[in-house]
Amino acid sequence: MLRLWLILSFVLFAHPAFAVCDGESGFWSLPEPKQQQLRDRANQKPFPEGILWQIEKNGVTSHIVGTMHLYDPRHDDTIARVNPLLDQAEQVFLEMSSDKEAVFQEDLTSNPDLFLLNEGPSLIDLLGEDSWNRLLPQLKSHGIPGFMAAKFQPWFLGITLAIPTCATRDLSQKKKGLDRMVETASEQRDLIIRSLDDVQGMIALLTQDPLEKQVEEMKWSLQFELSDVMSGGSDLADHYFREQTQLGWDYLTYRAVSHYGEKPEDRDRILSLLDEFLVTLVDKRNASWVETLAQELARTPSFVAVGALHLPGENGVLALLERQGFTITRLPLTEG
Repeated sequence: MLRLWLILSFVLFAHPAFAVCDGESGFWSLPEPKQQQLRDRANQKPFPEGILWQIEKNGVTSHIVGTMHLYDPRHDDTIARVNPLLDQAEQVFLEMSSDKEAVFQEDLTSNPDLFLLNEGPSLIDLLGEDSWNRLLPQLKSHGIPGFMAAKFQPWFLGITLAIPTCATRDLSQKKKGLDRMVETASEQRDLIIRSLDDVQGMIALLTQDPLEKQVEEMKWSLQFELSDVMSGGSDLADHYFREQTQLGWDYLTYRAVSHYGEKPEDRDRILSLLDEFLVTLVDKRNASWVETLAQELARTPSFVAVGALHLPGENGVLALLERQGFTITRLPLTEG
């Protein structure tokens, strides 16, 4: 499957060493015809815009919010809007609750073979001198010593490097993304909190690729000079707070192909990897989640908080629930 690093590092956040967590998307600097083309493409998909939704069936009303997992001060306004809706809920669904996340981390770290190179060549040897030297500036920006990084499997190192440096500071200060803010507000109300993802399933999803494939993908991605396409702001955050989830994804796909797809083989590979990401980490999980949500939301007032990218599209959570007979209504993020 596509390494999270390939998506987050050079598609969503440009180069982690330089990305910031706010600012305008590079979309707005595109010529108007290209902007309109991307808007038209996005609007062909079901539910292309919107963060907050009302879900109804059998006289039962629930709500769904699309989240951004990293901290942003603008989440304060969103949680203020969400609080009255939590008062109406009897249970809350998250991708993974804090207690399940702790189990995930414990299960992972208790089996070092899942994320460390405990025997055989180090990552330096596997990548080769040229690729390793390209990786060193990113290690330095994240404060990861080379000798430590050399022991990590590529998938694990990639996820670590995918976190922007500003977000790393926020995490160290225990600043929360919207998911955890919803969880805290739910705990204050003594609501039942349930996880949609299975711990062992997620570990298997992240660790399923053989080492050879991980190394090959990392070497391929390191050939690009990522800082050349730095947008000057977080495209992801800008489109998220404009509630333009599908447009944000389509722009990020366009940017990746434009900057890295000069060779036809690279263009095809990028598109293939992005498609693999959507199928494996978004569509398949959506289908699994909706098996649970379709039953629960039809009988119990609930609140659901999942990453915003899980909402739009033919295989998005909203379209899947609509096919199950739910009425879907977009709600404004600001009342009045």
